[in-house]
Amino acid sequence: MLLKQIGEYWNDRAEGYSQTVRQQLGSDTELSYRLLLRRGAPKAEGLNCLDIGCGPGFFSVILFSEGHKVTSFDYASDMLARASSNISEAGFVPCTVQGDAQELPFDDCSFDYIVSRDCIWCLEQPEKAYSEWMRVLKPGGRFLVSDGNYYLYHYLESYAKERHLREEEAKRTGGRVTHDTYGVDPERINEIAKDLPLSKTERPAWDIDCLSSLGFRKLQIQTDSHIFTDPDTGEDHIHTGHFVIMGEKTVC
Repeated sequence: MLLKQIGEYWNDRAEGYSQTVRQQLGSDTELSYRLLLRRGAPKAEGLNCLDIGCGPGFFSVILFSEGHKVTSFDYASDMLARASSNISEAGFVPCTVQGDAQELPFDDCSFDYIVSRDCIWCLEQPEKAYSEWMRVLKPGGRFLVSDGNYYLYHYLESYAKERHLREEEAKRTGGRVTHDTYGVDPERINEIAKDLPLSKTERPAWDIDCLSSLGFRKLQIQTDSHIFTDPDTGEDHIHTGHFVIMGEKTVC
């Protein structure tokens, strides 16, 4: 089981990640996500929301400010502490719960809206997590997942080539490829990611198949895709980095 190792890594990243989130709040990043979260939500006020893998509370703060009730959920205790602090600083009363996203400690049909940002990729049983979403959502409840193909370069040659070229370009220009990890060695999570199932499959195709099989409907996808031309073969590849999926648990 990798859950403990993953949790320890994110505990170490908590302070730096919180600094990143605090910079994003009030920025264009917040505005774009606020609009997405509104678009994905059920059309009602005062929703009961669950923010899975909440990290330092980015989605939670936005949803609170939209007038909703939010439960902020994460496995990493230090992330929850930062979320609680950031939510309080924004003027709201935090409700945090620690636990495993693959075994949610909530009753069936508890939530109107489930959201998640950059969490599903680092789960050992992502299909189980999605099944749990179906269980705890109310009929007519909706979800929004924001995630990405962050580690496909371990397994797909075209992604590996593009990553290598970007790293070489960054070296030449003095830039950087990844987000600032504030002194925490990212190789720890890079190595863990090699053994995670979603590092080995192109998304969001996998997610759509899984969510559809579980009974989610009205699925909408927004992808950040581009064409990468292999410099050795001249072949074009469609690469998807970040993506957002929205959907609904339809009334039976």
